[in-house]
Amino acid sequence: MFVEHTRTNRWRPLVHPQPSTTDFLGLVLLLYTDDHTEVEFGYRLLPKFWGRGYATEAGRAVVNHAFGDLGLTALCAIIHPNNTASNAVAEKLGFLRTGCTTRLGFNLDHYTLMRDSLINSDDQETTATS
Repeated sequence: MFVEHTRTNRWRPLVHPQPSTTDFLGLVLLLYTDDHTEVEFGYRLLPKFWGRGYATEAGRAVVNHAFGDLGLTALCAIIHPNNTASNAVAEKLGFLRTGCTTRLGFNLDHYTLMRDSLINSDDQETTATS
């Protein structure tokens, strides 16, 4: 996975090619929302790679990068409510639906992931398995 910092202060971790092929899978990104109040997590995969767990795998790496290396405390994800696959990816990563927003005339779900919620869930899993 490669990380690129652009002149617009957007970090773009890119999904590297699948080891067994030279195909580009897609990209995962972190960017400021238009009003610069949140950092948004997003991704795009080529359709032929949908449904194989790549979004969750790459997303987990980007969330870890955001909270660990970058020191962020929260992320958001803005997802169309009919995009059940992306809603599922967000929930697998620990994002919670916290409301809705409108962009370009579309009503979209707003998800939030707090670093502290991941730390607390890790502590609970450790306690439960001990």
